[in-house]
Amino acid sequence: MNISLSIFLILSALFLIILSIVGIKHKTVSSARAFSLLIIAMAIHSLGYGFELLSTTQNAIYFWTCFEYIGISFYPVLILWFASEYTGAKRFANRFVLLFVFGLNLLTLIFVWTNQLHGLYYSHLSIDS
Repeated sequence: MNISLSIFLILSALFLIILSIVGIKHKTVSSARAFSLLIIAMAIHSLGYGFELLSTTQNAIYFWTCFEYIGISFYPVLILWFASEYTGAKRFANRFVLLFVFGLNLLTLIFVWTNQLHGLYYSHLSIDS
C-alpha cells in the first residue's frame, strides 16, 4: 500500500513540476508567477510525503517530514497571493498582509525544523507499525 501511494505521490510531484514550468512560460498572465510558486510548493510537499512513506527509520521519516514542510508551510501565503492576483482583489491582500502571513508561515517552518530542540511542534516522535 505505501509503495503504490508513494509512487503515485512522486509521479504527481513530477506532473506538478511540469505544470509549474508551463506556468512560468506564461509570464504575461498576471497570476502565472503566483500559480507557479504554489504548484512548486505542492510538488515539494508531494515529493516529500512520497519519500516519507517509503522511509523505514525514524530519522529518515523526520527528515522527509521537514522537507515536505518547505512546501506545506507556505500554502496559506501562496494561495492568498494567487487568489488576489487571479481575482484582482489586491486591496485585501496587500503587501503588508502577504508579508505578515509569510512571516507566520516562515515561523511554522522554523518551528518544525528546530523541533528536536524544543518539542513545541511534535511532542513525541515514534513509528507506529
